[in-house]
Amino acid sequence: MKLNRLLYALPLQLQRPRWGVTCFLFLCVLLRPLAAQEAELPRVGVIPPQNLSDLPQYDIVAEVIYNTTELTLRLIGEYKVVALPAATPVDPEGLRDLGLEQNLANIVLGRIHEQDGRLSLEMSVFDTLAEEIVLTRTEEPESLLAVFESTDILVADVVQEFSGVPVGFGDLVLRNTGEPGSYQVLLDGALLGADLERVERILIGSRELEIRQERMFGEYTVLRQDLQIVTAQTTALEFAVPELVPRESQALEFFERELTEQIEAPRSEERVRELFANAAALLEDTSYSPGLAAYRSRFATLEQDWEAGIEEWRLALRPRWIFPISVGWFAALSGENDQAPVGWVSAQRRLGDSLYLGLDVVVVPDLAYPLPSISWRPGDAELLLMTTLLPLPGELMGKIGVAYRRLSVHFLFISNVPPDTSASDDSEIQLGFSVGYVF
Repeated sequence: MKLNRLLYALPLQLQRPRWGVTCFLFLCVLLRPLAAQEAELPRVGVIPPQNLSDLPQYDIVAEVIYNTTELTLRLIGEYKVVALPAATPVDPEGLRDLGLEQNLANIVLGRIHEQDGRLSLEMSVFDTLAEEIVLTRTEEPESLLAVFESTDILVADVVQEFSGVPVGFGDLVLRNTGEPGSYQVLLDGALLGADLERVERILIGSRELEIRQERMFGEYTVLRQDLQIVTAQTTALEFAVPELVPRESQALEFFERELTEQIEAPRSEERVRELFANAAALLEDTSYSPGLAAYRSRFATLEQDWEAGIEEWRLALRPRWIFPISVGWFAALSGENDQAPVGWVSAQRRLGDSLYLGLDVVVVPDLAYPLPSISWRPGDAELLLMTTLLPLPGELMGKIGVAYRRLSVHFLFISNVPPDTSASDDSEIQLGFSVGYVF
């Protein structure tokens, strides 16, 4: 089959993982330690390969070669890699001027072209000091599928000869026996990819493999294990993604227990909403363990049921009986008595949704008065408006107050007016203030 017949399928095929070259990078990192400081490293420029075939489908091949070459040289750690634009001149004179201008020791470049109806991939290394191309390698894939292997081989050969690093590869097969959750695979601390089941052409030697997840409370290591990768052999490894880790299990148990208690024995609507919101936030992403979606649905259903009966639940927040008490001080505005302490004790029963009726007992020195009382809670507010009033012939006694949650403040008054209103000098008015608590 001629290669040109498959050109339009090339972009899709080239989207396969490039594990061959990626894993080769780790060999370079291990065998070439990062000893030199970046400022002292030789500078190497990388130019995207030119597509001279006039076929835009090969632009993807050029991009793959450029990306893997740049990444490889960066991971070797002995070069300061300088990315150069695609429009950079590639003639010897232009490369020499560019190398001198940017202080580049070497420049890696390439081209893609057709020769006798066959695709040709070419990479070269220009030496600025020698002012010439010192290394050229070419690959001619036999078919479209061979393009993948050819790009790997081409980049590996050029970098190996350029850096002097030998290469050997083995394969790794991963099998998740636990929850079908997402995970990341790291080799010697470097990320290989997500949800991998097979990694080809891994650097030979002793390697540390890590399976990691981003879970409810952050990063979690599923497995960390040392492996021995052998040339041309496949290593198989099993691991199990857990449905829940201990901290997650404790958190979910806490939310279930707290929500059950708050709904069955109402204390605070605000607290219930806070618990539902926190539980939803923790379970917003369950890609690391799809089984947790059942917990999310359970909390969502519980919240819907609670919202459906919210009026009845709010009513349960309001106690049937309340027992306000308060203490304060009276000051006389007229009359003989100057001031006196005062205390109030009350018992009230709820009638309907918002109204409380009951009896107050006001205690002043040597006396106690029973007074009718009424309180009202407006809507869903946490305020309670409290009044007590007793009109008698020649006397008016009462208080007006407001309670927020449990604490209350009150304005107190007593007015004594003789039946003979002409004797205004005998009238007495006392005002007072008290603070209290509602049981």
